[in-house]
Amino acid sequence: MAIEDALQDHVTEVLDVFIKTGIKIWMITGDQKLTAESIAMSCKLITEEFHVNRLSDDIDELRIQDELDEAISFYENKCQVKQSLIIGSNSINIVLNSRSLTQKVY
Repeated sequence: MAIEDALQDHVTEVLDVFIKTGIKIWMITGDQKLTAESIAMSCKLITEEFHVNRLSDDIDELRIQDELDEAISFYENKCQVKQSLIIGSNSINIVLNSRSLTQKVY
């Protein structure tokens, strides 16, 4: 048996307006990364045309720095490619507790 948690009415349309006007969207959830990515796809925050960067979880600040630098480098070299960044709960704690990492994400 599967239970689907449907999106609220007009979520996809409203997010599309935000994206088209250049507003950066952050989706913060307590779900597992795979579930969160599925939700992001269902509301079209991520589509097949996106390059999805996934930060490893249970890693240290130096590795996160390297992975963010790699994502930024990819973006700078292919700026016409839409990108998404998925950060797990352990990694986001490290990012938010480091000024330099937080600045990279923003």
